[in-house]
Amino acid sequence: MSDSSFCLAACSHCGQHIEFPAEGIGAAVACPHCEQETILAQIVAENVDLSPKPDAGITAGELKEAMTGVVPRLRISVFYQFGLLLVTIFMVLLPVAYLAFVGSIAYPRQLKVPRRRSQRRA
Repeated sequence: MSDSSFCLAACSHCGQHIEFPAEGIGAAVACPHCEQETILAQIVAENVDLSPKPDAGITAGELKEAMTGVVPRLRISVFYQFGLLLVTIFMVLLPVAYLAFVGSIAYPRQLKVPRRRSQRRA
């Protein structure tokens, strides 16, 4: 593989950044974001704005503040607790029933065949 350097260009229609090999400078390509044809021209490092946008979401300080403090305990419904108990019982009983089923197939019982009257007297 060659060690070609990559450049960064901005779409002339949507402004989204496009990364491309340095050999592609000046080529007309379809933007992967808006699919409009744009000419690849390298962006100078001073023009790239790396500051956080106001609509970028939550900041690190807000995230840290959200992770501190005590989470209040909520009361759980009796129906929910009953459902959990029911699921727990079935989770225990199903493997037991499975093992009993496999055991009954693995060790068949000896069936007693009743004798006919003629065989008993002999």
